[in-house]
Amino acid sequence: MARRRAQLAPPNTHSRSILRDINGAVILEIGLDDYLLQHPDGSISQHRVSDNIQLVDGLIWNPGMLITKPPTYVGICHLCRHPPFVGLRREPATHGIVSLARAKMCFRCGILCCPRHRRNVSGKWVCLSCAGKSHIKDFFLSLLFRSEED
Repeated sequence: MARRRAQLAPPNTHSRSILRDINGAVILEIGLDDYLLQHPDGSISQHRVSDNIQLVDGLIWNPGMLITKPPTYVGICHLCRHPPFVGLRREPATHGIVSLARAKMCFRCGILCCPRHRRNVSGKWVCLSCAGKSHIKDFFLSLLFRSEED
């Protein structure tokens, strides 16, 4: 009896990364497919297909960037997910995923803010809502008090 080489199927991997908000709602499901193809002539080729997404700060990201050196961690901007009213209109909601290297926590209320939804007030990063409250407070204080220099 002749010995035959066992025909094993090449290994295939299919991974999905799911990002959820604080309430558990799915924001993004992104994946990576890695598979080997064995051609009729016996050669093997490896294929890797990954999904990418543009973050709200402009960076293109995929889950493989979590295992690079240094890793690119992401967070979710609360104001991108639930935009405030500006005048009589509300800007459209986005996925709000932002790289943590470019995001800041609001000094007053503690929510994560992307570069678009934060302001620097007195040397501290605050969200648009807290910045508006600060401007209103400063306005009323300027009506009640005035500064004098010697």
